[in-house]
Amino acid sequence: MVECHYDAAWRIRHEPGCHCGAKPVGDESLDFSLSAYHARSCSRQRLAMIDANLNPNTQESVPSPDQIETAGVQVTERDIVFDCPKCGGELAIDMDGTGMEVNCAHCGNALTVPEYHGPSLQFLQAATSKLAKAIQAARNASPKKFRFEGRTRDDLNRRQNELQRALRESQTQLTEIKGHIHHATIQLHRYQLKLEVIQERQSELKAELDALIQALDQK
Repeated sequence: MVECHYDAAWRIRHEPGCHCGAKPVGDESLDFSLSAYHARSCSRQRLAMIDANLNPNTQESVPSPDQIETAGVQVTERDIVFDCPKCGGELAIDMDGTGMEVNCAHCGNALTVPEYHGPSLQFLQAATSKLAKAIQAARNASPKKFRFEGRTRDDLNRRQNELQRALRESQTQLTEIKGHIHHATIQLHRYQLKLEVIQERQSELKAELDALIQALDQK
């Protein structure tokens, strides 16, 4: 019998053939593969290696941002984190589980998985902390020395190609992140303007309410 996985982080992972009572809502047909679950297990196995890279005293290269963000993080960017409406227990399920009916890992009551609205606060806080730690470690690390004595020309040429390919990938990621920052900056400005409009509206409503109360007192 294939069963859902419940871990210490109260995560529910629905898998094909599961008999926990989870089922699609309506006529939905969702494919719940094991890849995400296995990827997370492999990520945890790599935790020691990645954390070593975050240590200021290590001589290893700084990992990629994606490796840093996921190192040791129990909740991933794809997870929907929500509370059981019956018992209030915290649950997390992959975004592919949107709309599914599952049984709460705490109380066993049936519930419907809410929609995915982007990375959860838990993930953003943990990932931000990891990235800040990696930056500090890189800044505190001693200057690296690269030695190529004793290596053949073929080895050097191969390493040169690897470095050039890594630089191209890094540049692509850099351009992508700058685009995200630009978009987020515009979005932030939009939210700030909406906030000001709401505050103005709130002030107007309060002023009208005060005037109304004063008018009632004079009756």
